[in-house]
Amino acid sequence: MTSNEPPRLQMRSARNIMGSGVVLGIAGGLLLWLMGYVGPVYFLPIVLIAAAVGGILFGVPGYLFERKVNREREEAHEEAEAEAARERRAARAMATSPTQMPAPAGTPVIVLQVGGAGGPYATVPAQTVMNFQGYGAAPTAPVATTAGGRGTTVAPAGAPGGHPSARPSTSAPPTWPLDEPLCVMETNREKDVWAVAQRAHILPEKIIGFTTLPPEEIAQEFGVLLTSVRKVSRVEGDANVDPGDLERIGNIIERHLEGGEGRVVVLPALENLVEAGNVRNVRRLLEVVRDLAQGSKGSMLVSLDPVSLPEANVSLLERGTFKLRESDLS
Repeated sequence: MTSNEPPRLQMRSARNIMGSGVVLGIAGGLLLWLMGYVGPVYFLPIVLIAAAVGGILFGVPGYLFERKVNREREEAHEEAEAEAARERRAARAMATSPTQMPAPAGTPVIVLQVGGAGGPYATVPAQTVMNFQGYGAAPTAPVATTAGGRGTTVAPAGAPGGHPSARPSTSAPPTWPLDEPLCVMETNREKDVWAVAQRAHILPEKIIGFTTLPPEEIAQEFGVLLTSVRKVSRVEGDANVDPGDLERIGNIIERHLEGGEGRVVVLPALENLVEAGNVRNVRRLLEVVRDLAQGSKGSMLVSLDPVSLPEANVSLLERGTFKLRESDLS
């Protein structure tokens, strides 16, 4: 039992109740013998039969009761884990919201100097820095307004004359090795997964995928067939797949992989399946799909957000998979 699983009763109460039934059965047999209802010849068989009947009458209800208690404990534990995962995702979303993120390297800025004396670039007591991002305009060189009213351009970070440490990273994006039956990415951005699939240059008819975003958006942006994209949603609909219906998800994947060699599957956001169901069932789904993909020379790419899941669950889901390196993620 892993550390994140709920504590389970060890059926001690059921065994104790059954033992009590056996004792009562034996006592009943002795009472019948003492009262003269049973002769010495039938004493031992009657005692054994009474013990068995007492054990069954008391033990079976005790066993069923403890199974019910264990099941309720597991459901309460899984519900608590799902609630904790939702809180972690909400905290992560707040921490990475655009209003709190620093401006990326190379963003043009306008520096307005307020007051000061001693020359055009003298140290000033206060300054206001305003960042202007987007608005559909091409980036322009930042302008510094001096105390004398003259303006001059300032080299942005990463440009010649800028600070070399502020240059953007040039690490290559991750690559999907199609000879690996099961690959995993750690990311909370679903489009990162589809971008990796797009760079693999897979024929549209050989790919099937699942998404929490509008399927039309995924099909148009990443060049996949709209009929090959399934929406994962709790909202009922013929084109929707419930994240807790792992059997249906597995059947869709199985039919696709059995259609021929070299077929692939994209399944982002495993944490949604875990939250709607059970991490052990999701792990079994991955194992089955891995075997199917290996037999058909196909591959499956999944993703998960490690922040939204307990560490033990992340290790369980990533066991036996090919993990795309985090340092390569763009």
